[in-house]
Amino acid sequence: MPSAGTGGRTIAYLTVERDDQRRFWGGLLVVDRVGRPVEFHATAPVGPSRAHEVLYGPTLVSHVCGELMAPALIRALRAAPLLALTDCPHVLAARPQTPFPLLGIGDRLGDPDRHDGEPRGEEGQGMASMATAAEMWADCLPGPSLADHRLWAHRDFTEDFERARRTWPSFAGHVDFVEPLGRIRDALAEARKAA
Repeated sequence: MPSAGTGGRTIAYLTVERDDQRRFWGGLLVVDRVGRPVEFHATAPVGPSRAHEVLYGPTLVSHVCGELMAPALIRALRAAPLLALTDCPHVLAARPQTPFPLLGIGDRLGDPDRHDGEPRGEEGQGMASMATAAEMWADCLPGPSLADHRLWAHRDFTEDFERARRTWPSFAGHVDFVEPLGRIRDALAEARKAA
């Protein structure tokens, strides 16, 4: 598990994507209060076998993202951040084993297998939605506009909304709410080219 160390001054961003060969790639970027990278971790590609697909059925993606990849990335951290944000709803399955708040963020959360971004099935039922971040956090948003981005939490950890609301103002002047997720996707794309 990550230690308390310097993490009190950082936010983590975590995403998982699936490539054309149906392999999962995960990445986690930790940034400081001015948006500079502090840590970056990526997983090796995970390609579930056909037997895994059959056995896990509709729960395969949340198993791979939330029970295998996200916990591995979180364990690699040198220090616990104040907050972690993800654009992959399946990652929220990792929240019960995560020692810091973990929220989904996006106008509509993405999914490694779908492009419409709507949570469904096991994952949709396990998530608590919040109004747009701009509506809920209007009192603490001196930085970049959050526009229509919605926040999502694991249904058993809805207190993460308030913990994140208290954390965000110290980052808001310099860190774009979702931009670091794009950096992770770009880094994963480079890793796929090199593989």
